[in-house]
Amino acid sequence: MRAKAGFTLMETLAAVAILAVAMIPMIVLLRDVARALVRAEAALIRAEEEKAALQALSGVNPFAQAAGELELGAARLEWSSSAISPIGRAQANWAGGEQFEVQLFRIDANLIRKDDRANSRFTLERLGWRAIAARPGTTEATARERTPAHQA
Repeated sequence: MRAKAGFTLMETLAAVAILAVAMIPMIVLLRDVARALVRAEAALIRAEEEKAALQALSGVNPFAQAAGELELGAARLEWSSSAISPIGRAQANWAGGEQFEVQLFRIDANLIRKDDRANSRFTLERLGWRAIAARPGTTEATARERTPAHQA
């Protein structure tokens, strides 16, 4: 009898079937990794938009502007503020020691996205200030003497 070289058709079909069954978990894993990558990219975009919103709010003085809105690329930022502390006084350590009224505000912000992604709501606390005008006939020095200075 002569020895046969190679694989029979049944051996080849069995090997293909075993390989196909072994590949199913790999395909599922690749699909899950791709979905996780899409979610991570969306979370990164959300974080960048929220960082831009916080940056925009860092320039807001709630005494001067209690509410407003800004366009931030693919989102719109709306905010409103409410006082959460009594008005205090502070004195600047620069420019001749100008006096200010200061107050702590709670800012409620809503980042509204223009596409179908979820909106973000967040709250922060921010100090508001306004300069105290010196009364007519007084100098800065006498105005400071009448008003106790507190550090904010």
